[in-house]
Amino acid sequence: MHYAKRMYRSLPKTISSKVDVVRSYHQCVRNRNYPVFIHIPKNAGTSVSQCIYGKAIQHLTYDQIVNTFGRNFIERREVFAFIRDPLDRFVSAINYLATNGSVDAPATKTPVNDLIYKRGINWFIRYWSENEFKIYDQVLNPQCMYVQENCMLYAMSEINTVLEKYGVEQVLYVNKSKNIFQKRDINTKNIDLIISYYQNDYRLLQRLSK
Repeated sequence: MHYAKRMYRSLPKTISSKVDVVRSYHQCVRNRNYPVFIHIPKNAGTSVSQCIYGKAIQHLTYDQIVNTFGRNFIERREVFAFIRDPLDRFVSAINYLATNGSVDAPATKTPVNDLIYKRGINWFIRYWSENEFKIYDQVLNPQCMYVQENCMLYAMSEINTVLEKYGVEQVLYVNKSKNIFQKRDINTKNIDLIISYYQNDYRLLQRLSK
């Protein structure tokens, strides 16, 4: 197996506009009983955050939240995130890019997005590997970038059960990617590349909270 270099997109330690972050987490700021939800791209985070906070929140890492609000803010609240199988998530991300996102969360249009749509998922994986897995959109960032050891991690299949704790009776899903490509479309060599690149995310699956 070829072991891919993990060239993650470098993220700023703090957010340039704290006002935008405060607005995103306004319920957390106002009410200590509200949890801190880590919105990992392509893990149903838009739907979950709208259920909890009444609006979609930004894709902030644990460290960014700490550096923006302070450690006391996050340590006195439950912090959790939903994670999913990395290969499933990758396919969802590629579908999102190929269709330029959704009405709820449009993607940044780039020439590469159009080429993914025209040439397919295997073309993109080859292109991506030839460019040393440079991340040009946050939906491709590994899940492990967003969480820390003290985050509660749940499988996406547990969304309804977990959110019941916060008075959410039913999750209305938004920002669904159109299923242009599926896992079965990826050849064996490219599957190995993706598994290698996201190997730390596979380790996260072992930490799923019961």
